[in-house]
Amino acid sequence: IHLLPWPVADKKNSFDSQVLNEGNLVLQAASLGRSARQQSGLKVRQPLQKLMLYCPDEWKPFLAKNEEVLLEELNVKELEFLTDSAGILSYRVRPNLPVLGKRLGPDIKKLQQYLSGANQEELARSLKKGAVKIDLGDREEEFSAEEFLIEGVSREGTSGVEGDGMLVALDTNPGPELIREGWIRDLVRNIQELRKQSKLEVTDRIQLFLNTDDSELKKAIQEHGAYIESEALAKIQDSGSGKHSLDLDLDGHQVALSLQKY
Repeated sequence: IHLLPWPVADKKNSFDSQVLNEGNLVLQAASLGRSARQQSGLKVRQPLQKLMLYCPDEWKPFLAKNEEVLLEELNVKELEFLTDSAGILSYRVRPNLPVLGKRLGPDIKKLQQYLSGANQEELARSLKKGAVKIDLGDREEEFSAEEFLIEGVSREGTSGVEGDGMLVALDTNPGPELIREGWIRDLVRNIQELRKQSKLEVTDRIQLFLNTDDSELKKAIQEHGAYIESEALAKIQDSGSGKHSLDLDLDGHQVALSLQKY
C-alpha cells in the first residue's frame, strides 16, 4: 500500500449542483420566513397556520420537495404557493433624497408631486423590472429602482418579506388552538430548563406537577399532555408537588410547575 499513488480528488463529480441549488432555495425561504416572523413580533415557539410563498414556477418543485423541512424550521402547519404577490404586499415608493436631490435639485418637488398621484403598486413593479420614464411636467426623465426607496407593506393579518425573486409571508393570526399550543411549547422549554437547574440527567424520567386554576391553560395541558410527557420524559401527576419548583406566566396564564425524579 505504501507504493500506491496518492489519491486524486475528482473535482468535477465531487458535488451535485442540483442538490446545492435546492439547498440554497430552502435556506433562502427559511431566512425570509424568519425575517417575516421577526417583523411580526411573534415568538419562534408560537406555531402558525400558514406559510405563503411566491416564486418562479421552476423553483416550486424543489421547495415542495423540502416542505417538511421548511415547515418545521419556521414552526408552521402548512405551505401554500401563491400565483401572485399582490394579495400579500402593497408598495410605497419614495424618492431616495440623497441620490435624487443631487440629480434633480429644485425639481425634486415635481417628482414628489408625480409620486403623490401615481399608482404605487404599478410603479414599484415597473421599477423592479427596469428603468421607468416619468413625466416631470416640462420633460420626461428615466429613473432606476436604485433612485427610490421601495417599501413593501404587508396585508393585515400577514407578515411578508421578499428578496432575490422570492416572497415569503406568514399568516399572523394563529387562532385559539395554535395559541394554546404556543403556551405548551413555552411550558416544555421551562420544564427542560428546570430539569437542567435541578441537575437531572438527560435520561432521567420525572414526575411532573402542573397546578393551575386557569381553565384555558388546563385545556391546553389536556390537549397536549402526551407531547409534554414525551418531550420532558415525564409523567404528569394529578395532584401534589415536586422537589424542584417554578412559577410561570404563560402570556398572562399562571401555572405552578414542579418536578422530581421518579
